Amino acid sequence: MTDAAQTALLNSLAAAGLPGDIIARRRWADCCSLKAGMGHVVILTPRNPAELAQSLSACRSIGVATATLGAGSNAVGSDDDDHAAVIIRLAKNGPFADITPLGDDRYRVGAAALLGPALTALARLGAGGFAGLSGIPGSIGGAAAMNAGANGQDFGQAVVAMEGFDRRDGTPQVLPCQPDAWSYRHSPRPDWLIVTSVTLSLQPVHPTAELARIHAERQRRQRVTPTGASAGSVFLNPTPELSAGKLIEGAGCKGWSRGPFAVSEQHANWIVNTSRQPGSAQDCRSLVDAIKKQVHAVHDLDLHTEWRFF
Repeated sequence: MTDAAQTALLNSLAAAGLPGDIIARRRWADCCSLKAGMGHVVILTPRNPAELAQSLSACRSIGVATATLGAGSNAVGSDDDDHAAVIIRLAKNGPFADITPLGDDRYRVGAAALLGPALTALARLGAGGFAGLSGIPGSIGGAAAMNAGANGQDFGQAVVAMEGFDRRDGTPQVLPCQPDAWSYRHSPRPDWLIVTSVTLSLQPVHPTAELARIHAERQRRQRVTPTGASAGSVFLNPTPELSAGKLIEGAGCKGWSRGPFAVSEQHANWIVNTSRQPGSAQDCRSLVDAIKKQVHAVHDLDLHTEWRFF
């Protein structure tokens, strides 16, 4: 879209009756932790389920598709103002970040809540068992969408249901989740489901001990996390025994760069933006593609990204 087209879209959304303070046009680099993307996108930030349903209805009424974005901690934006969909981004404060005890060691956690702070809040309620995930950036919804994992734990091990709305018709949905539906970086969440909360089955824990485990994991991750803005690990490990980072390092890619983006000297499976200044998504994509090509040439293996490209 041109600037004029995005302005017209903003006006159409307002004319459809949406509250003006949930409608915005923002640069992609300001929406993604890596700060990649010089283009702009129209974003709706509903604050509660009623506004989400209203947002979906408005988008359907004017014939525009929707896509979702959480904390942007594993996302690369676009350099063009031509994204075909309106981005839905749940408000971080309010119902979409609430934690509700349900009994029997089950808790409903809002999708907009950040994973680390949510695990801390749950620990204070005497619920835990997933301290190994506490250093992962991103939202609860993002963790559910990609089955975030670390230290031998996966988020899906705790999820018994996902709640949300069907983006196609705006109807509320509850999706029960079986343990075997999850796998390495794979979630059973269908693309049509905008997750607003997840129901977690957790272990009873002593709050002080669980908080200590959470603090220790965050300190450990802080020590090993490369310096600079990033979007976390770039590539999936091809197998449990094959580390993407070691393959990239073995292919000689450490230190490669495009624009402000560089393969970390500390961990080869991280691309960092040490300047923390906005950069082009094309530079970032070009670096990712160059790494994939080099790893294939050296190791005869194809790498696949964990990231989400818009």
